[in-house]
Amino acid sequence: MIRVDIGEILIKQRLKGFLSDKNIEFKLTPSFENISKIGDSEQIIDIYSTLVNNRHMQLLQSFNKSMNKLVTKEIKTHIKRQEKLASLVIDCCCDEDASELALSSDTKINIAISLLKYGISGHANIRVSQRNEVKQYQPKFDVNQYISNARVHLGLSLNDAMRLTMTEYIILMANKYPDNDGFTAKEYDSVMDAYEKRRAERLKTYQ
Repeated sequence: MIRVDIGEILIKQRLKGFLSDKNIEFKLTPSFENISKIGDSEQIIDIYSTLVNNRHMQLLQSFNKSMNKLVTKEIKTHIKRQEKLASLVIDCCCDEDASELALSSDTKINIAISLLKYGISGHANIRVSQRNEVKQYQPKFDVNQYISNARVHLGLSLNDAMRLTMTEYIILMANKYPDNDGFTAKEYDSVMDAYEKRRAERLKTYQ
């Protein structure tokens, strides 16, 4: 069973063999265990930043004709690095031999970005109050710390904790420890918008 909601991806491909074709499934899971294979705590963040910040690809697609050769070459070099890192991320998140995957450069990078978002930053629709929002840049991603937290607070075994993705971890922790510490950013904006509308209506009555 594929859990798309926690970041798992299933890729099906038909590969041509010498005597006959065969269908192969590649299951990608951005679990703590697999994310840890990417590199150390600082390397993980560096790879995340390089792939998720896809500004170079957007610039190349939008302004390729108008940019000078030097800038274009620099951007293409960056994209090649992105593709190499994307292959690393996919390899680490796949139990099968991912080298057999036939993917375009864009597809490979987009899949890796999705794996990193679900596996590192988390992609969960939960309630987070303004005062508990994490807005600072995090220079490290300590996988072992999250695994330990999951074992202590969620009562999971080491193996079960290692199999969590960051998205699933956030959801489970939010269910156990709901955040009721004030307004969320969206709730605050909604309250202020309503206040400004009421204020504008009151001012009209005095005109």
